[in-house]
Amino acid sequence: MNELPQNENYNIRSPEKANPMEVAREVIDNTDWKVIRGIFDEERRQSGVSENLPLAVGSPEHIHIYDFDTESDSAFLGIYNEDGTIGIAANTLSRTVEASERHDVPNAILSVLIHEQTHAAGRNQEKASELKEIGYWAFSALTGRSITTGASGYSYSETSRGGIEHNQFHDFNEAVTDLVAQEVYEKYHERTGIQESPEGYMESYLLQKVFLESFMSHVSTTVGIPREVVWQGIKQGYFAGLELGSTNLAALFNELALYEVMEKIRHVKVQELPKLTGQLGISELTPEIERRIEVAFAELENLLTEKLTELEGEDNYPFVKEIQDSYRQPLTDIGAARDNLGIGH
Repeated sequence: MNELPQNENYNIRSPEKANPMEVAREVIDNTDWKVIRGIFDEERRQSGVSENLPLAVGSPEHIHIYDFDTESDSAFLGIYNEDGTIGIAANTLSRTVEASERHDVPNAILSVLIHEQTHAAGRNQEKASELKEIGYWAFSALTGRSITTGASGYSYSETSRGGIEHNQFHDFNEAVTDLVAQEVYEKYHERTGIQESPEGYMESYLLQKVFLESFMSHVSTTVGIPREVVWQGIKQGYFAGLELGSTNLAALFNELALYEVMEKIRHVKVQELPKLTGQLGISELTPEIERRIEVAFAELENLLTEKLTELEGEDNYPFVKEIQDSYRQPLTDIGAARDNLGIGH
C-alpha cells in the first residue's frame, strides 16, 4: 500500500490495546536497522542504482505505530506513505496473527516492516524530480510503449477524466515486493545470527507470488534461461527502473507470448490469477511450490465460498446473480488450474 487513509483518530490509544503497541516498539528498538539498510543498499547497487537510499529504509525514526481500536478502523497491516514514512497497524496486525495461529506477533511485525521498507527501497528519487508521479520505464520493452510506475517498483496509477484511478501491475508489483522482502528477512537473520521464527518470514500476497513464480517459470522455459536469471532481471527493473530490454533479459521481449501475458496482468484482479497461473504452468513443481499453491488457492476458495454464503437468500436484490457468478467462476478457474498444474492427482 502507498497512501494512508485519512483518519484523524488513527493515533488515539485505548489502554486495553496497549500491549501490541509495546511489542511493536520493542521490535523496532531491538532490530539492527543498519544491517537491513546495508542489505537494501547492496541490492540497489547490484541493480545499478547509485543514489542514496530513501531515509525511510533502515531508519526507525521514520516508522510510525498506528493504534486502531477496531478491525474496521484499518484496512492495512503496514503502509509506505507518500511522505516517505512507514506505518504499522499494531493492533490490527496482532488480531490477524492471533486469528491465523501461524506466526508470533514480533515476527509478523518485523516481516511487515521489511515488506514496507522494500517499497521504500524501490522508490527512484532521481526520477521524482522529472515526473509528476514517481516512475520507471521498466515495462516499455514488454509493451512497446513507455509506462511509468507509481510510488515504487512496477506498479503505477493514472487518473482518467472523472477522477477514476486505474492502478496497473499492482498485484505483480506486490508479489515482487514480498519476494524481495522475504530474501532481505532471511539475509538479515543470517548476518546477525538471530534465530528465525519457526514459521519464518510471514508471507503476504500468496496468490500473487504463486503467479509470479508461474510467470518466471514460463519465461525461463520459453527463452531457455535459468529461473534465477529471470528473477535477477525482474529485481533489477524493480530497484533501478531500467528498461528490462537493457538487462540480461533482452531476448525475452520479442516473445509474443510474453507481450500477451503482460497485457493480461496489467489490470488483473486477484480472482483471475488462478486461471492465468494454470495457463502458464510451472515447469519445476517442487513440493514447496506445490504446498504454497495449495495454501494460496485454499485461501481464495474460502474467501469466495464465504462471499457466496453471505448472498444466500438474497435473490431479490438487483444483480445478485451476476455477483454470485463473479464468485463462482474463480472457483472453477482454481479447479482448472489444479488440473493444468497437476496438483492433487
